[in-house]
Amino acid sequence: MILDAFASVLGCSVSWLACGEGEPPTKETVEAAVARARAQRDAADPRPSSTPPSSAASKAA
Repeated sequence: MILDAFASVLGCSVSWLACGEGEPPTKETVEAAVARARAQRDAADPRPSSTPPSSAASKAA
């Protein structure tokens, strides 16, 4: 399930992710997850990253 995958990456429980129950992920865990996701994105798409994806999307709209 998608929530299981997100919870695993973020280092929290599915209950916290879905309902806010239990302990939230630590700042360090979330930062590490974001860094891994960015590294995977950059490895899969070697375009120059001078323009953040959110800026490029807003210009296209």
